[in-house]
Amino acid sequence: MPVPDALALDSLDRQILKLLQQDGRMPYTEMARRLDVAEATVRKRVSRLLEEGVVHVVGIVDPQYLGRSVTAIVGVRTEGRDVEEVVAEVRRWDEVRYAAACAGTYDFILEVVVGSNEELYDFLTRRLRATPGVVGSDTSLVMKTVKRRHEWKGEGAAPS
Repeated sequence: MPVPDALALDSLDRQILKLLQQDGRMPYTEMARRLDVAEATVRKRVSRLLEEGVVHVVGIVDPQYLGRSVTAIVGVRTEGRDVEEVVAEVRRWDEVRYAAACAGTYDFILEVVVGSNEELYDFLTRRLRATPGVVGSDTSLVMKTVKRRHEWKGEGAAPS
């Protein structure tokens, strides 16, 4: 799917995005009232924004409530295998909450969420390091999350 052109988002689109970021379950009637437009207009705009991938409305679950209280950031180095192949394999694992290809010291970075240090150890030694193409990794244990932002406040294109 092509990346939407930032110029295609007008003022009403941006206002709708702001409301969805505040409450992804806000009824179209409430959005229409706040924006002083017809409900059908809001419904069509939201449908278009969803179809074009500009916005994704999801419930964000705190993993601690699911018994997963250990979070680690893992930088991974690869060799001898295409990075995309390694990432395609690793991103399917349930423990991996976030994966990003990188430029710099690491070929990709993972956010890993597990239930204990023992589970993290097993993940690193039995799964990640056993993956063909992975030649090394560095792990940082997250002691406390100080900011996790899900809204976009910039004037440019909404992040995908």
